[in-house]
Amino acid sequence: RTVYKNLEWEVTLNADKETYTLNITGTGDMANFDWDGGKSENKVDYPTYTPWCIYDYSPKITTIHIGDNVTSIGSHAFRGMTRLEEVHIPASVTQIGSCVFHNSTEKRYIVDKDNPNYMSDDKGVLYNKDQTRLLYYPMNSDLENYILPATVKEIDYVAFAGAKLKRLDMSQATALEKIGQEAFSASQLEGNVVL
Repeated sequence: RTVYKNLEWEVTLNADKETYTLNITGTGDMANFDWDGGKSENKVDYPTYTPWCIYDYSPKITTIHIGDNVTSIGSHAFRGMTRLEEVHIPASVTQIGSCVFHNSTEKRYIVDKDNPNYMSDDKGVLYNKDQTRLLYYPMNSDLENYILPATVKEIDYVAFAGAKLKRLDMSQATALEKIGQEAFSASQLEGNVVL
């Protein structure tokens, strides 16, 4: 099945016979997706919904494997996946769109160590390669406390949205310059941020 033009997707049933793994293969960029079903005033030529959403797999996907020749992850591609646990990002991915994992329940991001643009730390948090920009904190991580590295200059839009994290220590991140809109929306931090 085609994701959009150059990429294929397939779901395989997991051992529990209830959930699925999403595999995306092919070569090149993934399309951006229109998260609101075409209602946006800023609509461009995006496919309206991801195919895994159209076929009702989204609420049953626990793992995503992105193939070695995929070079980007489109905006809103994995948004709202309520059973997602882990995402495998290969070395070939050099661009990640906006709101890709917004309202998804992942526990960890796993980025190939040879990826030139992105990395995940030992807690499963997604960063750019030099850890100056935090893209996504895994919403369903079991961690209660997280210490922001000293290298971080920017926290992305919705980076901690919905996170179960209880305490965020930003005291070492003295280079922090920018916090994106809604970076902490619906999180459980409740003011427990150490500056």
